[in-house]
Amino acid sequence: MDFNNIEWTNDDFNKYRKYLLSLKNTEDKIIWRNKIVKTNMPMLAIYQKDIKTITNKILKSNVLNFLNNVDFKYYEETLIYGNILSSLKYFPMFYKFINMFVDKIDNWSTVDNMKFNNIYKTNPEELFELALTFFKDEKPFVRRTAVLIMFVYIKDTKYQSLIYKKLDELLNEEDYYVNMAASWLLCELFVKSRNETLNYYINNKTNKFIVNKSIQKCRDSFRVSKEDKDMLLKFKVV
Repeated sequence: MDFNNIEWTNDDFNKYRKYLLSLKNTEDKIIWRNKIVKTNMPMLAIYQKDIKTITNKILKSNVLNFLNNVDFKYYEETLIYGNILSSLKYFPMFYKFINMFVDKIDNWSTVDNMKFNNIYKTNPEELFELALTFFKDEKPFVRRTAVLIMFVYIKDTKYQSLIYKKLDELLNEEDYYVNMAASWLLCELFVKSRNETLNYYINNKTNKFIVNKSIQKCRDSFRVSKEDKDMLLKFKVV
């Protein structure tokens, strides 16, 4: 497909979807992939390198038209859209489209595909406030998005205490995918801010799953010393 000078008319989108279908993988690959992702959307199992190539070509086209007019039929379309959002640095534009986008997400992979470093660099305060609103959402993958946004603030001392507070507020969280993301976040906090996170383990008010799973992740990590791996066992909740 020729992405040069494309304006993202209805005809352009029809060609785009036809192009995506031309990259469809085998049924066995699709079945295997969806056992991992567990999306309700049809899947094409397009290779990641092709997803990246398509994203880069769209970024050279009329991105605003693309973001305004795309719809989502296939799982891979959500990955590409998330990649486009990850490239944005202008917060009002990012805010508009991510609020629309997260409402449509039905799987962990689409959430985890996104990156928030670019918008963090330009608008850290606004991004953090957005994450706080996502934490309150009834949809679990919106809440998972909130947790993943927290990752870009791990080294930011201005926000670190607020991250621990948000983890405590997950005491009654029941969704597996939100709790898993929070466990991963707590592990990363320990790796990057050992002493502060050790204090959090001592005084935390979050749920049992997050504490125990984060300890398991730390114990599986090559970035944590054997001494710390052994020490963390005393904080497991039985």
